[in-house]
Amino acid sequence: MIVAVLSAFEDVHRFFAEIESSMEHSIYYLPWKNYQEEIHKMPADTLFYIDIRNFRQDKISEMIDCFSLLEEKNFGVIDPDGLINDVGRLFHNGASDYVGGKVFSGTFSPIRLKIVSRFILAREFEPEPVMEIFDEKAELSGDNWTSIVTGRNYTFGMLFAEVDDYSEWKVKLGSDKYEHFMRSFYNILNNVVEPLMGRFWMWSDTGGIVLFPFDGKKLDVIREAFRLFMNRQIISTENPDFDIGMTYHLVIHIGETIYEDRGFTSELISDSVNSIFHIGNNFSQRDSLYITEEAEKFIPLRLREFFVDQGMFEGRHIKRMKKVHR
Repeated sequence: MIVAVLSAFEDVHRFFAEIESSMEHSIYYLPWKNYQEEIHKMPADTLFYIDIRNFRQDKISEMIDCFSLLEEKNFGVIDPDGLINDVGRLFHNGASDYVGGKVFSGTFSPIRLKIVSRFILAREFEPEPVMEIFDEKAELSGDNWTSIVTGRNYTFGMLFAEVDDYSEWKVKLGSDKYEHFMRSFYNILNNVVEPLMGRFWMWSDTGGIVLFPFDGKKLDVIREAFRLFMNRQIISTENPDFDIGMTYHLVIHIGETIYEDRGFTSELISDSVNSIFHIGNNFSQRDSLYITEEAEKFIPLRLREFFVDQGMFEGRHIKRMKKVHR
């Protein structure tokens, strides 16, 4: 990979020393003057690292917006002094990596670059058309919620999500900090759920099930959950809740259930709902993403190498996302 660093500070050479000595990657230090022109001279697949210290505080947003408009460019931000208050906004605006003070005090390893490359791959691939339409007895719920009515049986995309070791966290943190901890988890998940029209359905403060409309052709929550795990590994040391050890496990499934509004589901009987709860509570391990055999065919082709067989559970084949370490 080609890495280009835009910085007026000499300490970036120390940080990128391992990449400089790598035979696999190329690194360039671009002059900060006329940086916008320098960016356009580089190949389209270059990964740019922008040192936020180059900007006055009131110019930082302008820089981020400038890069978010260059859709073919991949960029990370170097922020040793913690000048950026909202790291999540960086990723929403297209960033591929964030280097805060803790990370910058070390060195940038080829392993980290590999993780960033995979994150870029997960974000930028074009969805492949699925030739085989999902075959299920229940009516497909479609690509939005407009035609879904209560009391009818539909096929949905389903996501089970739960914080790991939540009972221990409750004791360790105390009530107020624990509530903040769980709100952070909900907000992190909502960033994935909301753009896909997912609805928190059977939900408690520790997790539960999210439903997604399903038209039988695609299941975008797989791609977004993959991205969520890659994103978490990159910025984990910069998020106060992750930094104290927050992890979670996710299960993605396709199944049928009668739809009732949230809060009116206590009397529902659904094999699919029972199955995903069983996988989430009795089979899955901490800090992992699982895909059931019903959802497996919708794993994007370019992401399938990142999932491995995890065996059988209650007569169903399960795949798990490979562990990726920094």
